[in-house]
Amino acid sequence: MEEVMKAVFELSGDSACGPNGFSGIFYQKCWEVIKVDVFNVVKAFFEGHALPKSIIRTNLVLLPKKNVVESFSDVRPISLSNFINKVISRVVHDKLDRLLPAVISSNQSGFVKGRNIIENVLLTQEIVTDIRNRGKPANVVINLDMTEFHSYISIW
Repeated sequence: MEEVMKAVFELSGDSACGPNGFSGIFYQKCWEVIKVDVFNVVKAFFEGHALPKSIIRTNLVLLPKKNVVESFSDVRPISLSNFINKVISRVVHDKLDRLLPAVISSNQSGFVKGRNIIENVLLTQEIVTDIRNRGKPANVVINLDMTEFHSYISIW
């Protein structure tokens, strides 16, 4: 119950409402009334129960960055999730935040606080160079550029 309550109150109450129309401020202000129900939903998730679509539904909204939208790079996609979904995600995040540093090797720099993402760029360069040098069988490297909807496939 403490983990769930912590997640509810750490999340922004002012964030946009999800498809059900309830924002975080509702959960925070009405916590004493709804806490058992919220806890039971989170507990059901961790017990492996399927959650109803009314909870897991998310709306994808494209917000324009300019007055005239001409390409995908002119919009900013956001997902409007139900707050209970955000609570579940936060509880999972908090659990992983405690666990991951103990199970991730020091040479794996992605997703670890305090490690620099540039280390991944250098590692990728090393891997691509190594793949080029190996020869047969052919290897595949896929570079996806989501802003321009281009994919480049290189086979060495």
